[in-house]
Amino acid sequence: MATVVRVQEDPDDSGKPGLLTATVNGANKENIRWYWPIKPAIGSRCIILFGDNNASRAIAIGFNKIAKIKTKVAELCEIEIDEQGFKIDHSQLLSVVGKIAEGKLTLK
Repeated sequence: MATVVRVQEDPDDSGKPGLLTATVNGANKENIRWYWPIKPAIGSRCIILFGDNNASRAIAIGFNKIAKIKTKVAELCEIEIDEQGFKIDHSQLLSVVGKIAEGKLTLK
C-alpha cells in the first residue's frame, strides 16, 4: 500500500494520465500515473502497479479517499462531484451547478 502525498497534475480529456506523488515503503515516488473518473484525496491509501516491474510505468489504483469524481454518461452528459458541490453538463444545452455552503445546497 502507498499513501498519496500530492497530486501533481490532473489528467486531460485526451487520455493523458494525471500524475501524483505517493509514499511507498517510506520513500516518496513521483510521477505515478492515475486516470479519471476519480481524483484521489491527499492522504488516500492506494495500490501502485509497476508495469513490467519498471518504476517509470507506475500506475495508482484503488484509492480509499477521493477528492473529486468526473465522468461522462454516454456522450451527452458529464458529471463532476467534489467537496464543494456538483456540476452536470448536458450536451452544451443545459448546465446544472449545485454548491454546498453552510450545510445548504444552492442550485444554479
